[in-house]
Amino acid sequence: MKLLILATKNCNHRKILEQRLNALGVPYEVKYFEENPDLMETLQLQQSPNIIIDDQVVFKAAPGQSLPSEGELARLLN
Repeated sequence: MKLLILATKNCNHRKILEQRLNALGVPYEVKYFEENPDLMETLQLQQSPNIIIDDQVVFKAAPGQSLPSEGELARLLN
């Protein structure tokens, strides 16, 4: 399983998401919109942060939406 966080460089929520993934012991990679505009466009993402597992968007950021909790992340990963 390949987990990717796609976010903007100044996204404060990315840091929280990383802390939650680290607490679960889940390896991940971070890519930034600023360095990967083609990926952002291909996946049709506009907000930050997003979670992509094996090239499929499983969490898409939206205004007013909460980040997944550790429990929700664990369910997404199973």
